[in-house]
Amino acid sequence: MQFLWYVLTGLLCGLLTGQVFKSNGIGFIGNSLIGIMGSIEGGWVTAKLFANSTLTWQLIAAAAIANLLLFVINCIKQSNLSAKKNLYKTPLYND
Repeated sequence: MQFLWYVLTGLLCGLLTGQVFKSNGIGFIGNSLIGIMGSIEGGWVTAKLFANSTLTWQLIAAAAIANLLLFVINCIKQSNLSAKKNLYKTPLYND
């Protein structure tokens, strides 16, 4: 049952992150998959590190890890896009 909560938390994080990074995001499916992976990882790590943690704390940690993972991936994607734009603007030879 906890796995289902992690998946739902990841989908919600992916949906919300898709709204924040509307123009620079990686799409609904990409955000959802990365959100689910981050959520499962965050919930699992919290359950292993803190044996007495409740489902509420596991879901909070899952959402935090999922949002952090989505933020980092979207920032990397955005920096790659800006680097490609700058590559085409610079001349090959400076005379």
